[in-house]
Amino acid sequence: MRLSWNERAGLGFGLQVRLRQLLDDLFAAAAERGLIEDSLYADALAELRIRTETLRLLAWKGLTDVERYGQPGPEGSLLKWLWSDTNQRLTELAADILGPEALTADSSWSYELRARGNTIEGGTTEILKNIVAERVLGLPRFVAAAWRRMSTMDFGLTGDQKDIQRTGPRAARRACQARPGPRARGGRKDRRRAVARDRAARLAGGRSGRGGDMASALRGAAGVPGVIPGVVAADVIVVIDDGAARIVEGASEPVATIDPTRPVARVTGAVGEELTRDVQAALDRAAVAVAAELVGVCDRALAMTVAYVTERKQFGTPVGVFQVVSHRAAEMLLATEKARAAVAFASWAADAEPGRLAEAASIAKAAASIAGPEVTAGAIPLHGGVGFTREADVHWLSKRAHLDAQLLGDAKQHRARLAKLVAQRTAAVSA
Repeated sequence: MRLSWNERAGLGFGLQVRLRQLLDDLFAAAAERGLIEDSLYADALAELRIRTETLRLLAWKGLTDVERYGQPGPEGSLLKWLWSDTNQRLTELAADILGPEALTADSSWSYELRARGNTIEGGTTEILKNIVAERVLGLPRFVAAAWRRMSTMDFGLTGDQKDIQRTGPRAARRACQARPGPRARGGRKDRRRAVARDRAARLAGGRSGRGGDMASALRGAAGVPGVIPGVVAADVIVVIDDGAARIVEGASEPVATIDPTRPVARVTGAVGEELTRDVQAALDRAAVAVAAELVGVCDRALAMTVAYVTERKQFGTPVGVFQVVSHRAAEMLLATEKARAAVAFASWAADAEPGRLAEAASIAKAAASIAGPEVTAGAIPLHGGVGFTREADVHWLSKRAHLDAQLLGDAKQHRARLAKLVAQRTAAVSA
């Protein structure tokens, strides 16, 4: 198993560099053909940029895990899964942009058909979903549950055969998992303890912050013309329109939305002075903050779902063992981790490298705006009939995710902006 973890993590880390190089070439080719101005091609290119960037960030996270714990974890399956799917999408888009030229023998893009075979190397996507569901999310395994049911049935076996029937697979698994002496550094239990310690240290160290005396700080609300969240408790209201930001002075009218947990109002006051400092940088930071909340929504929805499908039983078996459930949960985890990686990098860029903030913020907001509604949409049916009732809290998460996805630009708007930013950077490098 560890060999497979290293293989998948290695594939993900090494080949993500090649994917980014190919995507840069495809951006340049699209620009030469004037296709960047086509919204369909621009959206597809930006989506691939988001995928390759989150793949890069997850690959570096995997490398950090190796340095900390001595080995990659089962999370390496996410890398292989994301890489193989992105590779196929990239080569398919290349054929659309370049036409028949992409499929000639002397073209590097003729690799398209080979990209289909990449899903086999290191495990097919379906196998990787099983690994993610069982090893990362901790969902019960179907084989063990099925064997427990079979062990109670009478197939006319002899006494010795019945003993094998009851203990066979369990004993085999223990024999395969047995290790002489104490666990080596990097074992599963040691790794989990180390991860728990790191998380506790981050939480303990993150309490103070750098915000100073928050009680004396002004509270603000910002949004596009129309409805703006947080107006009720705001000391300052800023309206953003066409890249310009203006302070609004006057009254506001409360507006009911699908999410009553977040007060929203329509500003009716007169528009005041225009803000002259770097408004876009402030908006980028605000977009990253909204994206971070969406990641938290995804986290909570996923945790609630995993707990429910582990406890809820059908035909005497936890529903989490069924692939239609476990694979959907694995897809929810992948969407969450992509958004988490993008938000973490954008947060770092805001302080350490502001020149990369614009692109990083759009990647984070676009990824989170897709992940939030998708993850919560998956959580509701996986809760069964109760997921559609008011007694279940999951619907609140879905409503917050849909509202946050629209704040400060939805996924489509940020992908359009991202496509322009990457095209400008590519043109500047090639000039």
